Amino acid sequence: MENIGTFKVLICRHGNLRNSCKVKVETIDGSAVEGEDYQALDEVLTFEPKETEKEIGITIVDDNQWEPDEEFFLKLTMLQGHGNGEVKLGRTSIMEITILNDDG
Repeated sequence: MENIGTFKVLICRHGNLRNSCKVKVETIDGSAVEGEDYQALDEVLTFEPKETEKEIGITIVDDNQWEPDEEFFLKLTMLQGHGNGEVKLGRTSIMEITILNDDG
């Protein structure tokens, strides 16, 4: 819902947990626009050895204007040189997030 405030997303790691790795997390506009509908995110998450979860928050902008439901995307990218070639992204590295309008 548009009035959620902060939408929490859990990033999970599984498989070989021996090494640390770094993953870039960024938002990409769809029909929802950065700054108008949500606050952009562009950060690097570091998973230490044996660490399996990181939680991030994306701020959704609540306005009083009727508009259709809108979507944007959350993209994960493995940073080169991290994970020693033993760590790979899973099949889902882009997530679609839909903001449901709550204005009458």
